[in-house]
Amino acid sequence: MLGLPIIVPGILASFTCGGTAAIFGNATGGLSGAIIASFVNGLLLYFLPALVLPLFSYLGATGVTCWPDAQSSA
Repeated sequence: MLGLPIIVPGILASFTCGGTAAIFGNATGGLSGAIIASFVNGLLLYFLPALVLPLFSYLGATGVTCWPDAQSSA
């Protein structure tokens, strides 16, 4: 629909970044802040690499992402 590649972040990035966003969201906005912060963080984890991926092709690296998880490199 948008023409973006499908990016699946690793579990480590999703858990640690989403958990940290929820902690800071809870501290500033309570339960709703935690839910909104972790949701926005999840969207950023999926869409920012997809938007940056075409820029990597100018460097000669096509079809690669910047997620260094062991399960995604196997």
